[in-house]
Amino acid sequence: MYKKAVSLILAFSLSVLCSVPAFAADRTECGCGHTPVIVISGVGSCPFYIDKGTQNEHICFPPQLNAGKIICSVFAGIFKAVVKRDFNVFADALADVALGVFEEFRCDENGNSKYNVSPETFPGSTENYDEYLTSDKPEFNIVHALVDEIGADHTYFYNYDWRLDPCANADNLDAFISGVLDETNHEKVSVVPCSMGGVQTLAYFAEYGGKKIEKAVFMSPADSGLMFVGNLFNGELQINKYDVFQYLKTLKTGNALADAFIGRACGALGTGMLFNGLFRFVNGFGERLNPTAIDKVLKNTFASMPGMWSFVRPEKYEGAKALLLGGATDEFIQKADRYQYEVRRNRDEILNRVMSEDGTAVVYCSHYDKGSLPVTSTGSSHGDCLIETTCTSGGAFCAKAGTTLPVGYVQKNYCSGHNHLSADRIIDASCCTLPDSTWFFKGISHVGGLYGSDQCRFIIWALGFDGQPTVFDNDDFPQFLQADHTMMKLTPVAASN
Repeated sequence: MYKKAVSLILAFSLSVLCSVPAFAADRTECGCGHTPVIVISGVGSCPFYIDKGTQNEHICFPPQLNAGKIICSVFAGIFKAVVKRDFNVFADALADVALGVFEEFRCDENGNSKYNVSPETFPGSTENYDEYLTSDKPEFNIVHALVDEIGADHTYFYNYDWRLDPCANADNLDAFISGVLDETNHEKVSVVPCSMGGVQTLAYFAEYGGKKIEKAVFMSPADSGLMFVGNLFNGELQINKYDVFQYLKTLKTGNALADAFIGRACGALGTGMLFNGLFRFVNGFGERLNPTAIDKVLKNTFASMPGMWSFVRPEKYEGAKALLLGGATDEFIQKADRYQYEVRRNRDEILNRVMSEDGTAVVYCSHYDKGSLPVTSTGSSHGDCLIETTCTSGGAFCAKAGTTLPVGYVQKNYCSGHNHLSADRIIDASCCTLPDSTWFFKGISHVGGLYGSDQCRFIIWALGFDGQPTVFDNDDFPQFLQADHTMMKLTPVAASN
């Protein structure tokens, strides 16, 4: 009897052990030849809802503006300010309008959602969400291109509450990735983080490493922060005439003749004297409005969101904390500090670790020649209409917008003899964290990725490349590429005149 029991136990144990390889084989043998891809959203790609699934459900972001009510409130504020002869009355009225616009989207004192806010989510593959393939948002254009290449059943879209702590969001991203692996029977996925998706992916890498990630192709990522956000969080508001017209000059209509005319007009207006008085008035008005804007609006809206603090670069972080977080709770401070000190400041180490230890291939896609938001002193930086090029590239040195690097300029880092200077003498990519795997797209707006464009073709090539892609691997995709006026075709950047 004893021997029989032992034999049964041994037989059962052997059957379980023998079945493990079979299960592992089932997990790794999908047979499709394509790694599943998750496109990770940025800010504003999808609406956020209050009380989703109830009779009270409505969109809270983007804010649903009542133009009539706002105009009435502003004029009422002007009237009261005139009667009382006190500008602060008008400033308070504007602040109340702004707070009303963002009220439902605010976070509480601990950095949690103040109301029952839910982002739109996309469980399962995109074969369940065909209607989004017609969206003109950059992330969905990339999704559409991937569906054509690898199929809707292997293409996924991940959306999240970007207001909240990126380190906590990393747990949700890991659960989503695990769900994709289970659904597709693969061992790894690839990811395409767009804009703030870069913050979420870096936080994920810091917490979970890259063992589940085959490739990460970052599109206009925010993982290095945004210079203008750091400036705003330090109370700076500065609108420079040259920067504004330089920014307007880069906004393309798609018509080559119209774009050329607008470019010449903006160039003349930016350097002329016509609007000097207007900009002096605007900056003077902003200077008087700034204290109220900081104390009543900024502190209670975007500065109440831990996710927004991930945009503040290290050199601006402590100043921003001193200005905006004087009365913040310990819980909020811990959330902001955790990302800044454990993730953001260890960014290069984290990327190098997932590449060397986990075998994750990492690609960065940065854009330039589009200007950055002209609202602070960094408005003259090259950018993609939103984030500065030096940030999306992880450290590239760039000439001031509208200028070039000096003739005879030598790149700052030698990089094993590789040339990382753009032919138009605007970008020195040798300063990037990954100079050999960072591409620059001239004349393409934030994230880009128009459906059917060469940039989407580049993304598909990078995802399908065997190993770590570099700027030397494909003659069609050198490090510096320039879009035509439609932003569909790419050619190598031409030399500067």
